[in-house]
Amino acid sequence: MQRIRALRPLLASETYSRGVYLLLGGVVGVPYVVLAAVFVQAIRGNGGADIAMFVLLAGLTIVVGAGVAVLPASRALAITATRTLLGVELPEPEPDSVTRWDVRRRVALWYVASVLTGGAMLMLVLFAVPTGLGLCAVPFTDSATAQELMRRTPASADGIGPSLATIAAGLAMVLGTVYSVAGAGAGLARLAPALLGPTEADEIAALRRRERAAAARNELARELHDSIGHALTAMTVQASAGARVLERDPAFASRAFHHIEHTARAALEDLDHVLGILRANDSGGNGSGTALPAAAPAGRNLADLPALFTAYPAERVEVTLAGDPVQVPAAVSREAYRVAQEAVTNAVRHGADGPILVSITVSDKHIRLEVDNPRGSASRPGTGRGLLGIRERIALHSGTVTAGPSGDRWVVVAEIPWEGQ
Repeated sequence: MQRIRALRPLLASETYSRGVYLLLGGVVGVPYVVLAAVFVQAIRGNGGADIAMFVLLAGLTIVVGAGVAVLPASRALAITATRTLLGVELPEPEPDSVTRWDVRRRVALWYVASVLTGGAMLMLVLFAVPTGLGLCAVPFTDSATAQELMRRTPASADGIGPSLATIAAGLAMVLGTVYSVAGAGAGLARLAPALLGPTEADEIAALRRRERAAAARNELARELHDSIGHALTAMTVQASAGARVLERDPAFASRAFHHIEHTARAALEDLDHVLGILRANDSGGNGSGTALPAAAPAGRNLADLPALFTAYPAERVEVTLAGDPVQVPAAVSREAYRVAQEAVTNAVRHGADGPILVSITVSDKHIRLEVDNPRGSASRPGTGRGLLGIRERIALHSGTVTAGPSGDRWVVVAEIPWEGQ
């Protein structure tokens, strides 16, 4: 088992892909080595008069090298290469992180580590591999140099002759190079998450993005629940009433079917609105894919509430609107519209037969919305999503909501402040 583990670096494909990464890093470092050699030679040959000029050129070279490391695209390129060649899974960098200097410093450190490690491995490969292969070929070569090398190679105490000793030395150099490359590649792979991985600021930004996405999904879920749930409830009520009086009151049945058609068209409009937002988010049309949708399609606000409940029998829902809803900001007005819609829908679905009283009071500081309906049978419990959606909508505007029994009635009271919004 230990022998198999020892041979694993030789057989693993990641060893050679990491070797390619290291060699590329070494190749990148070659110009720096050449320039350093040129500067040193020039300083030695020209005396102290030109030292300042050469020091300036060397400084410029370092600045250029550092500039390459801190370019905004360097991190993305390094992450891509690290995933492909080093086999390290790194998340996509946050768009805003490329301009932060703490991130750029980490990328610069990664650049230096890659170049230095790759340069060392490149020198080792260029020296050890040809030398090792040459030693392996010595016993099979008739040249005078090879014969002299064989003559100078002593036999080992256990009977291994010069030929086998030379081949063993050559193989040891080649295998040692492979293991060195594997170790250096593994070291860079362990270092990559620390220098190229997400910073604390990246994690906070990613968390905020996920929160925005979750908020957007919750908003869309509320939209579908409120609009489609209301439409289906109203259509069920109208269909039931129309079916009961179809033969004795065809005119009433015709009006009921007309309301069903009108309600279905409005529901389709709302559904198309929500699906349009989903398509825009999926295509990245808003840049982030997490923008919150409007609470309701344009035109749906407090002023539209009386028309909203015409789908129910005239004696079922009584709406009282006090104050001027036009002065309410559009976002608050849409939320209040949805809250009233959901509260009445819950009353129709889960309450007992009887009038549903909807009272809306608009003042210069807040909106007070009250929905009062007869309590239903305990055998018809709801899922609780409707009331949860109401609470979420009210919380978005720092409002309050209470819901619970009051005698034989069920009362929902919501207050939404809007002054200064």
